[in-house]
Amino acid sequence: MNRLAKLQLIGPVSVFLAVFAAEIAAAALARWPSSEMLWQANVEWFHAFQKSNYALSAYESMSYSQLWLIAFPLVTMAYCGIALKRPLLLAIASNLSFVYASFVLYAGYMYEQSWREASLSLMTFSSSLMTISSNPDFLICFVLLVASLLSFAVSHLYYIRAVRGGIR
Repeated sequence: MNRLAKLQLIGPVSVFLAVFAAEIAAAALARWPSSEMLWQANVEWFHAFQKSNYALSAYESMSYSQLWLIAFPLVTMAYCGIALKRPLLLAIASNLSFVYASFVLYAGYMYEQSWREASLSLMTFSSSLMTISSNPDFLICFVLLVASLLSFAVSHLYYIRAVRGGIR
């Protein structure tokens, strides 16, 4: 496996791990609803995944839908692209992981009332921005978005190099 293929795997694998962790936290919370630590983890760390699950439940209401319909197919497609030596499968998986990470960020933060309110005060905006950026949920989504953006960019770089060097 070459270096560019390894970098393209970062996006789909990070999406799979984040969704898997969010689904495990939700399942554990359903099993032990009185656990304070699980409530804190579910609300503070995986709130955006919960919001994106609500947005997706309008179309599909099966259990663990983000895991089975999005994350697992993405990581499977990425590994099949490597195993079958089909770089297009890997590129599609890395691009779709960026699309999904953007959707999670949008669903988690654009539905919030604090983002919709306009403020004329610069101090209010800077203090709310500092509050949002220190939230563990925002940091998880930001890392997920950066990892999938790296994968997205590398897949495009791979194809630009392939076109310049002649498609093999």
